[in-house]
Amino acid sequence: MAALAALAIIAAIEAGVAMLSPRLHTWLDVATVAKRARLVAREKREEVAIFGDSRMFSVRPAVVAEALGGNVRAANYAWPFAGIETYDYMLDAYLHYNPPPRLILVDLMPDYVALNEATMRVATIPEHRIRLFNIVPGVPLAEKLAADRQWSLLWGFLTYRFASPTMRYREPIKDVLLEAIGEGRRSATEPDAGQIAASLRARGAFVLAPGQVAGPEAIGVLEQKPYGPIGPRPPDILRPFERFLARGRENSIRVLLLNPPMPEPLFARYDGLGVLAHFRAQLDRLRQTHANFEILEPAVHTLPIEFFSDAGHVNARGDEALHTSIRERLAEYARRGMARPGQ
Repeated sequence: MAALAALAIIAAIEAGVAMLSPRLHTWLDVATVAKRARLVAREKREEVAIFGDSRMFSVRPAVVAEALGGNVRAANYAWPFAGIETYDYMLDAYLHYNPPPRLILVDLMPDYVALNEATMRVATIPEHRIRLFNIVPGVPLAEKLAADRQWSLLWGFLTYRFASPTMRYREPIKDVLLEAIGEGRRSATEPDAGQIAASLRARGAFVLAPGQVAGPEAIGVLEQKPYGPIGPRPPDILRPFERFLARGRENSIRVLLLNPPMPEPLFARYDGLGVLAHFRAQLDRLRQTHANFEILEPAVHTLPIEFFSDAGHVNARGDEALHTSIRERLAEYARRGMARPGQ
């Protein structure tokens, strides 16, 4: 009898957490849920999809569409960084639910060939795996992992997906309990989930930390473990991105590199260590070996550190500068003609 009562209590707790889960969502959950919902909405048909990591969060589809001539439908699917393999997984999921877009705008920053290779991959960082499991819909992700014989990742995904609500939301639950007893508080630098949700509804994009201003010391994070030391890395790290490009070509998708700016101090650091020359060589190699890959120059450009909230993300001031650049560069690209490969 006692055992049954305990099971009933556990079941009630799990059901309660499941019902309250939307209130436990962090800013990352809010962004992920919104993007995944659009990804699986089959009724849409887009000419332009915006891919990339969190540095592309703020790229506004309306600005992209206007710069490309106005009669274009675009959507932003940028994801929280989860390893370089995410490009391939996201395109696979997109094509599972949607016809191929005419164009994919994407970022590929020098970080991929500058930082510790382990931090650039999904399999070696637990946080990356959880992000991947949340952003990519379950059916296409499981099929892709099985087809690629990624058995360890597949097992991790199934274990995570079928975990109890209290296990999946244990960190938000802990934060709520600590706040309730006065032992915890929301960080001043934590992005605001409500503002992000409102911006996604209104503009289909959001600035991660619009009011924060970084200082020169912000780039020091990249020098430390697990990211550092900084230096040119073997080009093998880009193989998943090459699979993404090949899949795009198979589906007559043109891929256009649209890199956001980087802070001036980080540019200087990368340049001094030979990273930027190495990165340029890899971009040129990709352009030569993948006919559907184009680069919207400049591939590497900068803004003062005051335009950023940290070592990689623009703040509100930087976002305005970013969109001025996007308008100018995409308008020029449109004047040259936007067509499918081979047409």
